[in-house]
Amino acid sequence: MDYLNIPAPGEIREKFKQLLAAKASWVGHEEDYIADAHGAHLEFYLDAFFRKANRLFQEFFGATALNDTSILAKVQDAAYVPTPPSPCKVRLKITNKAEQGGASISYPFEQPFLSETGAIYLIQAPVVALAPQAFVLVEAHQLEKSSLSYSSAGGPLQEVLIGDSSVALFEVKVAGTLWTKGANLLVIDETSQTFIPFYTLTGNLSVRFGNDVLGKAPLAGQAIEITLYKTLGKAGSLLVGAGLEEYNVAQASEVLVQVDAVIQAGADQETPEQMLKALPFHELSKGAMGWGDDYRFTVLKYFPSVVWARVWGQAEHEAMTGIPSIDNINNIFVSALWPGNQANAQSLILPYLVAQKNPVNVKFVWMAPVVVNFNLTLTGKVDKNIHIEAAKATIGAALAQYYGEESRYRRVSLIQAELDELIKSLGVFTDQLPHLTNRIERPWFTAAVSGQITPALLNEVIALGTVTYNLTALA
Repeated sequence: MDYLNIPAPGEIREKFKQLLAAKASWVGHEEDYIADAHGAHLEFYLDAFFRKANRLFQEFFGATALNDTSILAKVQDAAYVPTPPSPCKVRLKITNKAEQGGASISYPFEQPFLSETGAIYLIQAPVVALAPQAFVLVEAHQLEKSSLSYSSAGGPLQEVLIGDSSVALFEVKVAGTLWTKGANLLVIDETSQTFIPFYTLTGNLSVRFGNDVLGKAPLAGQAIEITLYKTLGKAGSLLVGAGLEEYNVAQASEVLVQVDAVIQAGADQETPEQMLKALPFHELSKGAMGWGDDYRFTVLKYFPSVVWARVWGQAEHEAMTGIPSIDNINNIFVSALWPGNQANAQSLILPYLVAQKNPVNVKFVWMAPVVVNFNLTLTGKVDKNIHIEAAKATIGAALAQYYGEESRYRRVSLIQAELDELIKSLGVFTDQLPHLTNRIERPWFTAAVSGQITPALLNEVIALGTVTYNLTALA
């Protein structure tokens, strides 16, 4: 019996009826209600058994895979793309050794140089070194550039092989247009010129295109051009003082090229053992950001000048507006308050969220924040040791910090007890109600709030408006 392949719906029930038909005492009764009911119950319990056995096998396999092929098969099934190798990065000192009147030396961007160990380094900026004995410092990365060309076969979900574990960077063009790398076809629409990288059990990196429903599909005959940058990783690293020479030039120049500084050592791609350890976390974080507060905290973390943010979905939006609409399906509504830069908030925040891994096929919709003010009238008698103007300044600063438009500490709604507790904690007043004890009057206050203190809309921000002080000093 194959415990790993769950029977198709109805298959168990039909086999049960066939067993009954083989029994002389049941001939002609295998289609009866009782037989059918027994078959249905048997199918239910066996289906549950098969699913549990299948799940246990998957968990056992994922936890005990020992050889590279089985680990990479799990990697491919989980749509996990390992961390690529990273090139060694150095600063080269390029010296023109020509004497006075000699020729200057110039190199274009990505001019290759060959190290004594056989590693190729590409400079990251054009260089001009004049004679005599002039030198230039330039950053170089241990990368070897090459290209692949394919003709699109047309059709949905085309796959193209990129290379092996030495690929550090690559870019894809279709019909001369640069396409963007995505995390999952499910998060893009039919017009997106996006490809998805994936890793195979043979240890090769490949890309997959869309199907004109989830991502655009290249048309038949269109040229697919891939620019590759491969690296030796750790093996390509150099030390300070290492020499290099011109590579792939028509005529050698009077030049001295040496490593002046090491910026970053090279690193290899994740090993299968490292991938196996990373897989459980990948399974948990396939969505990267899930919902609600995940997005809100992301906005507040990556845009520290934003003081308030709120994110909600279709159900909340339709409950707010009272208007169900298919246009709201898969929409995530985003609102944020960015003092001093509100005009640019939408153009900066939404593209950042889109660039993250998102739930299935979502679209972000910007909702401009609306500041709604409440007003406060503060009446009270100030401690005799505190000047009234000093008391106003202390109270005003605290109110602005916790309730002002630029506050980072506000709640969704104002809570009167918290407001009273904040004012009381300032030490300007000590009691909340006036009273007399032994005919000696004590400090006291009341804080009367007027206006809206709870948002009526999800994009409303409740903030302090005007404060009226009716303060007197104790005698």
